[in-house]
Amino acid sequence: MGYMVAQCTDAFLNSVKQGIGYPIITDEFSFAFKDTDIISLIISPCLETFHNFFPKQKVIDISVGGGVEGSIDAPDNTLGIIHYDFVDNTSGASNLNSGNPFFTASQVSSFTSSYNYGTPFSYGKNLHSYQNVFYNKSMKQMNKVFYVKYNEDEDKIYYKSTLSGILNIIVGVYDPVVANIPKRLQRHFGNYCIGTLMCRFAEIMNLTDTDLPLAINADDLRDNGIDKIEVEMEYFRNNSTYAIMRG
Repeated sequence: MGYMVAQCTDAFLNSVKQGIGYPIITDEFSFAFKDTDIISLIISPCLETFHNFFPKQKVIDISVGGGVEGSIDAPDNTLGIIHYDFVDNTSGASNLNSGNPFFTASQVSSFTSSYNYGTPFSYGKNLHSYQNVFYNKSMKQMNKVFYVKYNEDEDKIYYKSTLSGILNIIVGVYDPVVANIPKRLQRHFGNYCIGTLMCRFAEIMNLTDTDLPLAINADDLRDNGIDKIEVEMEYFRNNSTYAIMRG
């Protein structure tokens, strides 16, 4: 799946253009980058990279069981699977109603057996409910097989489970609207776009013989752009909560 064209305000676009001299310099750069080119060739791919570190999340619950592989169409703009987990439909809680095997009303009131030895379970020949629960859960864990995977070529999510239950899947998706980026991250994304535009423009300058009215040091422009990109990429890697890509 290729990236979608980003949607951004004029104010954001102009802030990115400041990396190549806007608003003092405008017409001199129009031969290389029109506004539509900056949006489609710079901001859009930068936005996809950004969402690989800070993806929008879509939660999907799927009923599974029987060990047969199934599939669904991936949500729009899917980048990958962030996380998935299996929730068992059956309960092996027995009489441990509190969920704490060391403190239930039935156990506290039944310390009359000489086999308890001051513990909430029996050391006698018959297994106590706590040991039964532990055994049953261990057997389930041994027999449980499940997976979820995203096929990018088909844009489908495949899944399978040998036990009946619910697969809870968190999918990372791309959001083309720049304004939906959290405010705490907007400045970092803007700087990343500026650095990318500076590098791309410097490359174009080094490949052309066009004399501009203003003298521009393409090498300095590229180096400054690289510095901005490295700073923001380091920030993305260090602050990503659900990173689909950590390149």
